[in-house]
Amino acid sequence: MRKPFRVVGMIAAAVCVAAVVVVALTNRLRFDHFIGYYAPTFSPDGGSVVLLEREVRGISWGLGYEHFTVPAHTFVLSDEVGLRRIDLESGAAEDLETLLELPTVGRHLRAYRGRLYHYLSADLRFTQAETPDIRLSISIPRVPRSEQHHFTRFSDAANGESSGGWQTGGRQVSPTNSQRVHDTLELLTVPGEEALPCGVVLYDHASRARRYLAGETACARAHPEGYAEARLLERSRYEAVKRSKLLSTTRQRLMEEFRAQGMLEGDAALATIDEMRRLGFYPKPTTIVAELIDEAAAANYLARGWRRFAISEQEFLVGLFQDIERALDRSGEEIEFFGRYTRHRDFDTSEALNAHLKTRPEGFVLDAGERIFAMTIDWR
Repeated sequence: MRKPFRVVGMIAAAVCVAAVVVVALTNRLRFDHFIGYYAPTFSPDGGSVVLLEREVRGISWGLGYEHFTVPAHTFVLSDEVGLRRIDLESGAAEDLETLLELPTVGRHLRAYRGRLYHYLSADLRFTQAETPDIRLSISIPRVPRSEQHHFTRFSDAANGESSGGWQTGGRQVSPTNSQRVHDTLELLTVPGEEALPCGVVLYDHASRARRYLAGETACARAHPEGYAEARLLERSRYEAVKRSKLLSTTRQRLMEEFRAQGMLEGDAALATIDEMRRLGFYPKPTTIVAELIDEAAAANYLARGWRRFAISEQEFLVGLFQDIERALDRSGEEIEFFGRYTRHRDFDTSEALNAHLKTRPEGFVLDAGERIFAMTIDWR
């Protein structure tokens, strides 16, 4: 009598297995385990790298093809972020601490494939302390509006107020790119599965050598054909960071030089701006150059279609044309040109000159007392 029951049991088990297989095939049932690496940052001495490691486990099912099907389903079993240090010389990794769970844990979520576990924005920044400041932000799509959560922890209260845990509400989190560059080295993350960066690469811009500091196996799975150098460098901020550092040090050096010449703080700042423009660090503004000419030269300019204006001494005295006055005093030099002048009840020159400048002319001829000038404009 036991044999029929045994056969029935085997049939039932087979049906259950078949049902699971059918569900898995038709609804893409999947047990997920992903590790993502965020905000890799050089330590102040450049000897190690500190980063955030996110480890998530969950179950996902459903098609979830954007533009073609409804979102897929995800149930998050665990999702936590920890702080990790990697020694650059030995390659040894050390888990510093587990920070906190993400607000996705234990929840049934809906999202499209490619970002089932949602985007985490993260930043690490060293200030004065040996422990970096931490900023995290995550958005969880919901109806009618997304949930926004943020977390902050500062090593010094002067840098900001720590949240003590996840707080509701959005907060912009941008990477501190300057601390991802050290000498010729740059830390770059490689995009992985479900919007989690699968690894961190140390790239040497001098030798073009690269090596994985974390996640090499996961990145090989995410990119079976390899992750090309060209694609990696598309994510690089090296040139921008180096230029920003050069700009900062040059500005500071110029300020110190002008102060040493006895300039007041405001004058030193203005002189620094002019020099930074000359060196090409700042965009060059529209300028005007005054050239003293005679009547014959003025006639040639007028034959080319230039207009002629006259500014009286009184108009200069009341300050209507300060940039033009500076150009006349420093004939032959480029002077920043504003080209929009205040109307005055006793004079109509401002109104006429403003109307002409709207056409962005090459310049104009100017009568200033007994002198004649060709005023050439370099529009920007």
